[in-house]
Amino acid sequence: MIKLIDILKEIGDVSSTWYHGSIANIDQNDLDPLFRQNKGKEFMSTKSAGDGRTGSQDGVGIYFGKDKTCIDSFCPMSYTGFYSEYAKEGFMYEMKLKPDAKVEKKNDLHAIGSEAFKRFRQEGIDAFTNGTELNVLNPKAIQSFRKIMQWKKTPALIPMVRGKKGELIQFNNEQEMLNYLKKELGDYSVFNNKDGFKNYISKDDNIEKGFVESKDSKKWFNV
Repeated sequence: MIKLIDILKEIGDVSSTWYHGSIANIDQNDLDPLFRQNKGKEFMSTKSAGDGRTGSQDGVGIYFGKDKTCIDSFCPMSYTGFYSEYAKEGFMYEMKLKPDAKVEKKNDLHAIGSEAFKRFRQEGIDAFTNGTELNVLNPKAIQSFRKIMQWKKTPALIPMVRGKKGELIQFNNEQEMLNYLKKELGDYSVFNNKDGFKNYISKDDNIEKGFVESKDSKKWFNV
């Protein structure tokens, strides 16, 4: 049996930090490697609980990745819902295992069934890694788990100058957007266009630009 620090040294990364993406707002007590069987609070996205190998009803484990910016399959970012048109918010979590956690190498982390889970735990295995991913079987082997980022939908405007669209402008909140409009347009009128989006037009005839609201804007915030 080898320990986590030995594996990390072997793959050229002595950091013990891993990341987990989710559309759920959770804490360490919610982490359950048998959540698919227990039907408890889902700490992964609908994607992981539905289609694909990680969504198998027999699959066990809590998945983490080394690169929080990666958006490929099984990457932390892919589970946050940021690129989904249906998700309303998402979160990124940072996790560190205890130094004495028992970790073994396993290329395929996503095909561990319930019976295999019991056997691995009887052998004292806390987690498996393939270098870029980590599948935690024992939540008690986690030293720390904390939320580091959250995305949410934010106000945004599309500048319009003589009928031509400009680049999307995002804001942190509604008041920030209103302050910006006042600065750019002075006194302005608001009306809905044919698509139901608000248009902001200056009452000053010398100001040719205007703005159209965008409802598709999302933005990451550090927690």
